[in-house]
Amino acid sequence: MTPMPTHTPANTPTRTPTLTSTPAGPAVFSDWSDEGDLEVFVQNADGSVTNLTNHPSADAYPSLSPDGRRIVFASDRDGPTRVFVMNIDGSDLTRLTDSAAGDTLPAWSPDGTQIVYQTLLPDHNWEICVMRPDGSEQTNLTKDPAIDVSPAWSPDGTRIAFETDRDGDFEIYVMSAGGLEQTNLTKDPAAYDIAPAWSPDGRQIIFRSDRDGQRFEYKRYVMSADGSNVTPAE
Repeated sequence: MTPMPTHTPANTPTRTPTLTSTPAGPAVFSDWSDEGDLEVFVQNADGSVTNLTNHPSADAYPSLSPDGRRIVFASDRDGPTRVFVMNIDGSDLTRLTDSAAGDTLPAWSPDGTQIVYQTLLPDHNWEICVMRPDGSEQTNLTKDPAIDVSPAWSPDGTRIAFETDRDGDFEIYVMSAGGLEQTNLTKDPAAYDIAPAWSPDGRQIIFRSDRDGQRFEYKRYVMSADGSNVTPAE
């Protein structure tokens, strides 16, 4: 798949699957198949697991739509990693993006009207984009020469947290769903702060940082959604 920035191990597929689910649907995840390639799986209500992609490419980073009917994911089956969508049973597979360098880490907005993802531009710069579920209206939100990656929707869909090195080190930023008011929350020039995720109530952001150890020795931290009250989470 299209390479990710080397400092972000949290976004690299591993043999430990990460489940994503909604109240309307089952859990979906990516994991290694018996053939040694990454596939997208669904865990059914009876506990059984079904391989939805079953393709020799790398299929990863699945995100289940809020209505539980569709799955968006990244795959390199057509060359560079791009974003695809399919039904919850694996049918009606459709490619949504067609960038020359690659697109990855797609995620549905909480209301299901948009998909956020990160794209690698020809100049090797990562940007964060959104599009409609049919692939239309692809819009670059960050528009910065720095690396902007790891987008995460707030539970109410009004904000997107992400990581960026635009200040010389990696920091956690937040912006509106339309890309406005891009704000540095962590403000720690001595550390790399990466991989943001929101608490279910939207009041906190969980992230990883090497601020209390050696470079790239990441631990989990939590902070208020405005960047205050940073404390270890483990």
